[in-house]
This record gives sequence, structure tokens and C-alpha cells, in this order.
Amino acid sequence: MLLADQVEAASKTLLDPTPARIQGAVQKIINNIFADGQLDECELTLKDLHEIAKKLYQDLERHLSPPGRVSPASRKREKENH
Repeated sequence: MLLADQVEAASKTLLDPTPARIQGAVQKIINNIFADGQLDECELTLKDLHEIAKKLYQDLERHLSPPGRVSPASRKREKENH
């Protein structure tokens, strides 16, 4: 919950939310939380954090991208489903 809340709050400040900026912001926030020791008492692995970052990025990209724009992640999912 901590990760999602901080990522959501920071996403509202992004100017021109391109996929690269969204991904960079998500990664920076998670890295800062990790480095600050806020995750020391939980049992998340680095692999878990990577998956969480990926899901948060995908969700934000859907919500912040301009209408009509097909994201690279969406294209990839579409190819995998066909």
C-alpha cells in the first residue's frame, strides 16, 4: 500500500507523462523507499519489488497516457495474446 500511495501521489506531479518518465518515476520512488529502510521489516524480495514496479508502471501508463495512444506495454500484451 505504501508503494502504491507514494507512486500515485508522485504521478500527479508529472509534466508530460511519457512512458519513460512514468517508468523512471516509479523506479525512483521504489528505490528511495527501499534505500530509506522502509521495507526492512517486510519479506518482499527484489524480484517482488520488480514485479510491483512493473504493475504500477502499467497501471499509471494506462491512466496518464493521452487518449488514443497505444502504449508499448499494450502492444506487447496484445502480441502475447494472439
